[in-house]
Amino acid sequence: MPSTAWTTPERPWLGLTRFSETEKDYFYGRDAEIAELRDRVLRAPLTVLYGVSGYGKSSLLGAGLIPALRAENLLPIPLPRFTFDDSNQPPIARAVEEILKALPAADSAVQSSSINYQPDSLWEFFHDRSLPWWQPNNPVSVRPVLIFDQFEDIFTQGEDKGGECTASACEFLIAIADLVENRPPAALRERMRKDRALVRAYDFQSRPVKLVIALREDFLARLERWRRVLPSLVESRVELRLLSGIQALRAVIEPSRKRLGKPPIVAEATGAAIVRFVAGVAADVPLEEIDNVPPLLSLICAQLNERRFSSPQSEVPERNDIPIEWVRASKSTEKAHAAATDAATEPPRTAAEEVLEDFYIDSFAEHPAAVRRFVEDKLVSEAGFRETVTLDTALTELRVAGMTDPRPSLDRLVDQRLLIIEERGGVARVEFTHDILAALALRSRESRKEKDALAAKNAAETARAEEERRRNEAERLREHAVSAGRRARRLALLASLIALGAIAALFYALYSRLETDRQRAVAVQLKEQALAEKANAEQQQAEAETQRQTAQAARKLAEQREAQARAAEESKNQLLLKSIPYRLCSVLASNDPQATEDFWAPKVAYYEYGTVSRALIIAQHRRDSRQYPFRNYTVTSTPTVSDVPGSDGWTIKFAMNYTLLDQQRRPATAELDVTIRVDRNYQVTQVSQEVVKARKK
Repeated sequence: MPSTAWTTPERPWLGLTRFSETEKDYFYGRDAEIAELRDRVLRAPLTVLYGVSGYGKSSLLGAGLIPALRAENLLPIPLPRFTFDDSNQPPIARAVEEILKALPAADSAVQSSSINYQPDSLWEFFHDRSLPWWQPNNPVSVRPVLIFDQFEDIFTQGEDKGGECTASACEFLIAIADLVENRPPAALRERMRKDRALVRAYDFQSRPVKLVIALREDFLARLERWRRVLPSLVESRVELRLLSGIQALRAVIEPSRKRLGKPPIVAEATGAAIVRFVAGVAADVPLEEIDNVPPLLSLICAQLNERRFSSPQSEVPERNDIPIEWVRASKSTEKAHAAATDAATEPPRTAAEEVLEDFYIDSFAEHPAAVRRFVEDKLVSEAGFRETVTLDTALTELRVAGMTDPRPSLDRLVDQRLLIIEERGGVARVEFTHDILAALALRSRESRKEKDALAAKNAAETARAEEERRRNEAERLREHAVSAGRRARRLALLASLIALGAIAALFYALYSRLETDRQRAVAVQLKEQALAEKANAEQQQAEAETQRQTAQAARKLAEQREAQARAAEESKNQLLLKSIPYRLCSVLASNDPQATEDFWAPKVAYYEYGTVSRALIIAQHRRDSRQYPFRNYTVTSTPTVSDVPGSDGWTIKFAMNYTLLDQQRRPATAELDVTIRVDRNYQVTQVSQEVVKARKK
């Protein structure tokens, strides 16, 4: 019994890995298909094997047909997948190279023929009389069978890419057609018309080679477009279908019987349970009635078998067999399942269900989230049945979801046996490989929607909490503003007191100055009188001297009082800067930008000099384009505060004058009455000023 790197008696299933010729002793369930395919190859020059992607065409060729052809003394030559963008090695040259490697003693035969052989076509290679290995009377004569697996590459990697790839793919397909139809290539016929000696160099009657083409069913229609060039396409075809229940049972049980001296890994009852589980039918359905076991069968067997081992590297299993309880729920498990359903909790799962669900989840791991969302939303009905969509629709929706090139992802899911793409009525359609996967997708979709709903709910609650926080913050700011307004009112009252004190100081300073002037005049009069009387009244000299000293003392006192008046004047100017009109206007108008624009006083209240633009000058100077720095300003009346009749607020009135000085130091003065209206929130609602008197100096 052969031992391979992939299969052993303890690990006899390959999962999703394709079978090759070395695993032929583990390949079961396809006896009828192998026989039919072998017979057609023996009868016809071309055999086409087609089927839905994932049904096992490559395994049927590698582990089924190739050993069968060797038993018929034929030489099967599996050719690699071709690319069409390498100008240094076109497909024909690559095919000839691979064929020479497979032919017995081919290299030495070519070398001994002393020719530099580079055929322009496959027909020339197989009909050249100088090449010995397939001539009937030659001891190294063989009958090769060229096997082209995944032949859809000639379209996906050739025609669809355009340019040189399309030309190379068409040239290769024509070369295959010439070989199958035993038709000398057009270029060779042209050369033979010019050189008749070439006719004797080729054997035109023999058919030394056969061909097998395997491709996906959804590309069969594209291949048929070449039937005018390749008429044999319609003569010999084999469609690969899903395993029947009986075939599937053999594929499960027979590989498990390879252990010498040990019982099978899978008992017949367990094998039947596995087949029914994968087919998605009830436990009492006869296997004879099952005709569509999906290609997940080998995957389930391989993964269940791995549970017998402690790790993937272990060679000795911990358990001798796969129990039926891993596949079919026992009575106790069924009761637990029913109890979980009644309690609306997650029911217990069998090992087979876990394997299938893990396979489903892992299939999407390498793809963008949009792929899984599309598959679950579009390929499963609300009732949990498979739905189909056209391939064009699937590609369009995935592009709309943000994928630049979604086709490789769909093809990968096809390779993973999750999806199939098959042509119906000339239209390629996409769907799940089996209803059992649709049930998994339905559960996943419902779980995802529950998570999305929970996430949306959490997001809404977060938004509401944020809104509440903002509302609380706004309330805090409002309370802070009210508190600030109260502080501003207290400051305004304090400013009023300061202004009243400043006004009193002003009047006192004026009175002191007048008194000083009066006393100075008296002193001067007395001095003049004393000087006049000095000559006439020497006897009064002593008294006059006393009066002089008194006058000097009075003068010093006057000078002191004058200094005090100047200090009072400076103090007055400082106090004016803090007087109630300016202070009150600055506090209140700052809450109303429009009022601040219209009323200039808050702009200059805290500066001894400032600039007033043309638009803010009194009416008599509005057309004057000059700029005026303030030189002096004086409040001329005590501010009065009164309630506004019929409204919730106050009216503040006072009078003032100011002097302006332009850039040429030309002054202008004005007197005006100012009226400010303030609401209960200390917001300025109206500012007006009336010019009482204006003039230029």
